[in-house]
Amino acid sequence: MRADLIEQNAKRYFRDKPSAISQLIDVNASGVTAAISIASGTYVTKVGVWATTPVDATTTGGINVGDGVRTDRYIDGLISMSTNDIIYSPTITGTNPRVRTDEVHGHYYSGPDTIDVLTTNTFTGAGTIRVMAWYYTVND
Repeated sequence: MRADLIEQNAKRYFRDKPSAISQLIDVNASGVTAAISIASGTYVTKVGVWATTPVDATTTGGINVGDGVRTDRYIDGLISMSTNDIIYSPTITGTNPRVRTDEVHGHYYSGPDTIDVLTTNTFTGAGTIRVMAWYYTVND
């Protein structure tokens, strides 16, 4: 199929591909932080973490990025990052962090949700991050 026809057909079903970036998130304390709101009918294609200060969560657990259903949907067990490092799910591999293999092609949200950051322990000097998301809103 010609590229112009593919693009024309895609515009009928998807709005422009927007992106979002969260406020600074301090990962020094345990708990869940809602980073980015996701509207109903949204297909998230990629999620990233940007370390704005060094991240060191090597003591135990690590940091997960997911949503209200699965706290580790996108990134599972982030341990350390240097300042200004950026990692993305689904394009990263390896054990630090572990990436959810079943979310390789993104995730569709039929209802509203949030992309969340879960820290499982208190980490001394763990640092600050921002979460980034790229997504399409599906037209019905």
